[in-house]
Amino acid sequence: MRNLPMNSEDFLEELLLCASPSGQEDEARFLLKRHLSPFAERFYTDILGSSYAVLNEKAPFRVLITGHQDEVAAQIVRIDEQGFLYCRNSGFPAWQRLAGCMMEVINRRGEHIPAVVLNRETEHLSDQSFQAGKMYLDIGAADRASAEKLVSVGDYIVSAPNFRRLADGRIVSKALDDKLGVYLAAETFRRLAEHPPRGIGICFVGASQEELGSRGARSAAYALNPAVAIAVDVSHATDFPGADRTRPEFVLGKGIGIYRNANNTPALLERMLAVAERKKIDFQLTPHYAAVSSTDASVFQITRGGMACALLGIPNRYMHSQAEMADLHDVESGIELLTETIRSFRPSDSFLPPLEKQKNTRSLSK
Repeated sequence: MRNLPMNSEDFLEELLLCASPSGQEDEARFLLKRHLSPFAERFYTDILGSSYAVLNEKAPFRVLITGHQDEVAAQIVRIDEQGFLYCRNSGFPAWQRLAGCMMEVINRRGEHIPAVVLNRETEHLSDQSFQAGKMYLDIGAADRASAEKLVSVGDYIVSAPNFRRLADGRIVSKALDDKLGVYLAAETFRRLAEHPPRGIGICFVGASQEELGSRGARSAAYALNPAVAIAVDVSHATDFPGADRTRPEFVLGKGIGIYRNANNTPALLERMLAVAERKKIDFQLTPHYAAVSSTDASVFQITRGGMACALLGIPNRYMHSQAEMADLHDVESGIELLTETIRSFRPSDSFLPPLEKQKNTRSLSK
């Protein structure tokens, strides 16, 4: 992989290969603990299972950086007499892209049981055909009794691990949403820990249950009460056949996405743009495809009395499928931008909107 140190390359691959369905994210948390504990003053979790690594956590000015550690999944709701499994969504898997793919059931013992997912309808398929209620999974069991020796109702289902390196610094894997965002935030924390900024508290969170409504991010923001919260997530790329060309352009390989929508506090947005331009970091300025995103950034903004907030985006092709694709250059540019932006902060910084009209200035703190 280009632009990644060896230990970070190994960590990213392990993170992408692990299973962390919303609500059962232990494998991701164990990896994050192993990777970040050597650099953190404290690593811990909360009742929802989010992962926390902190530096200078008592500082009055604290920065929260986060990616969500969960991935889209499904959950077994019924096992029939023939041993076939039926499921419901845990998040929103792209079933039209998953039909015929290998999956894994994570049972109560933590074992990964291989399965194939199929559609019960074989003719006259439509968009309505590709819903959780129209799919079934086959684990090869001869009957219900045989299936129940391996799996049970309530077990989670994820895409089988399939990480691959591609041409031109691209990678393909299940769950780039949002293992790439977690990796970007974790690597930023690691780099900041090498030379911690004075007077600034750094709080990394691998947020749980984002795919179910940003539940982990909400509790984390309330508990940490930071001055600044920055969420990193993937977003829909528009550079492939069949992409929605009515959305703002967002392409692989041109740098991290900096969003200009209601999720981004204007003064913080200007700071990030100034840093990117000064440090010559590649970025894509985009309004996002939504006026307010359905990401962790949205809950950060309205937790407690609110906080300065930014959302960074990694272009991602084929969202919620088993073959999501991204460019590592976009990830590395995001690490550089987030690291340098946080290094620019001073404890006296305020990102409150002005009360009177001011000149348009884009400058770093002295």
